[in-house]
Amino acid sequence: MVKLICAIVGTKESVFSVDIDANQSVGHLKDAIKAKNEDLQGPARNLQLFPAKTVDGKWLAIEHGRCNTAR
Repeated sequence: MVKLICAIVGTKESVFSVDIDANQSVGHLKDAIKAKNEDLQGPARNLQLFPAKTVDGKWLAIEHGRCNTAR
């Protein structure tokens, strides 16, 4: 089991944890996230997941946590 700490972008106090087997797919992770957050709208498959670590394994600083959702 792996415990992942998650947060919903743009939502205050939205930090929560999800336990998932290391061999499960991203689809399973999305389903677990959706199950923990009944307020999320739409199907789990539409969730966009973003890693919180850089390529070299360092945690992102809070000021790097912003994302541009313009398309």
